[in-house]
Amino acid sequence: MRKTMKKMLAASTVCIIMSGSFIGGSARILAEQYYGWNDTTRHDSPFFLYVTPTNESQRKTENSNVVYCFNRDKEWPANWDAVRTLEQVNNDKPYNLPIYDKLPGTTESFTKNASKPRGGVNIGKSLIAILINGYPNKKIGNLDDTKSRILTQLAIWYFSDSFDKQYFQRNYSLSEEENKSLMNLIQIGEEAAKKQEQPTHQLDIYVTTQQDYKHRPYQNLLGSTLVPLPMPKPEPQPEPMPKPEPKPEPEPKPEPQPEPMPKPEPKPEPEPKPEPEPKPEPQPEPMPKPEPKPEPKPKPEPKPKPEPMPKPEPMPKPEPQPEPMPKPEPKPEPEPKPEPEPKPEPKPEPMPKPEPKPEPKPKPEPKPKPEPQPKPAPQPEVKPQKPTKPSTNLAARDYQEQMKQAV
Repeated sequence: MRKTMKKMLAASTVCIIMSGSFIGGSARILAEQYYGWNDTTRHDSPFFLYVTPTNESQRKTENSNVVYCFNRDKEWPANWDAVRTLEQVNNDKPYNLPIYDKLPGTTESFTKNASKPRGGVNIGKSLIAILINGYPNKKIGNLDDTKSRILTQLAIWYFSDSFDKQYFQRNYSLSEEENKSLMNLIQIGEEAAKKQEQPTHQLDIYVTTQQDYKHRPYQNLLGSTLVPLPMPKPEPQPEPMPKPEPKPEPEPKPEPQPEPMPKPEPKPEPEPKPEPEPKPEPQPEPMPKPEPKPEPKPKPEPKPKPEPMPKPEPMPKPEPQPEPMPKPEPKPEPEPKPEPEPKPEPKPEPMPKPEPKPEPKPKPEPKPKPEPQPKPAPQPEVKPQKPTKPSTNLAARDYQEQMKQAV
């Protein structure tokens, strides 16, 4: 967006400048129109000519107003004598003064507006060299202003109209000295045309398209004032680039130094390890001593059968009470474990030989109720064995069965 705005502003600026240049150029053309006239001081060719800006009314014959005929075969400008005003001259139709446009003199404009430009030479360089060394900028030799002005006009015709220089002396009644000075001036113009150097000044040319009362075109006029040429513009230089910031010079990289090795710390002397105490081998729990089995009582001899008595109602069997669980032994607090050492493989505990189970005896026939006998002495309680030992449990069961049978 910003670039587009800049382009639009630049285009607007160019348009304004061009418009101003056009307006200024139009005004300049109007301001640089001149009257061309003959001062009537001479009765023979070449006549002395002047120009006056159209916005002025005063008749001036200063050096800055001096001009020369540029077309020998065309009509001289109208007369403006010293006794009449500009208004009177222009009111004297058809002898009013012709109007000229002032243009910068270049080789192209000189060649275009000359009647018969001399070929093979640079007419622009030649005319400038003649005016630098001729009237009104310089006197020629020991000649006066009038003679110097006449010779300057003849040298101009040599280049603008290709007039043959051998006829100047006879046609214009020149003395030997004047003819010699004219030849020198023409030679200066020819040599200047051959130089490679570009001139530092330029001349103006005044052109017209107007005609006299007989419809003969007026001649164009060559200015005598040397206009300094502007110095050639330097080629547009690119915008100065921002100065690059000075880059810091690369510092030399430090050579990698070996890292200091840490000082070896003194190793602590190993403490003597405590000798492992031999673990007590697990001793098998003492088996309960088998109580002596009661000897079987001799069977009583069969007695005569008594009369059948009514069978007593069967008593409900007492529900089997759960065996008392062994009280959990208090676990010893864990001692700090010594460093693990290879454990000796546990030796398998010797399994107790299974005792032969007694064969079941036939149930005795119901006998008459025996007389109450004294109760047997209480047997010592059998301590419950650990459930993990199958041999202990088996022995306990056998013992209980035997007790039941005894009862």
